[in-house]
Amino acid sequence: MPTFSPGLDVVGPGLLAAVGATLAAGVIAVLVVVFVEGLVIRAFGLGGFGRALLLSLAMNVVSFIVGILFAILLTQINGWLWLVLGFALSVGVEGGVLALANHSRPGRALAAALVANLVTYVPIGLLLALGGGLFNA
Repeated sequence: MPTFSPGLDVVGPGLLAAVGATLAAGVIAVLVVVFVEGLVIRAFGLGGFGRALLLSLAMNVVSFIVGILFAILLTQINGWLWLVLGFALSVGVEGGVLALANHSRPGRALAAALVANLVTYVPIGLLLALGGGLFNA
């Protein structure tokens, strides 16, 4: 079973690399994550569409950097625990970035980060569950 490395949004493109996807697929995944999470940020009223996309990109870049700092931990575990820890790390970091960027209440920013990450992590979990092999730990 492969171990995983963190990627943008902690687990996104790192996951694609772990399963052998191409660089192009990784870039497309990054763009989709930033776009989808930007829509969620916009829906929470934390910025207009352009600002929401910039906030999404910024929070995912910071999440990626934090993910690198925790790479040793994240590469030592596999399966569902890896996905859950990556999700929790993404929500916490990205909620903090949103709160700082918008000078908004931390609860509202954390709620936006939670929903944004649910929208992107649930499909990852479903794809992995359907693919089977990665979660047979």
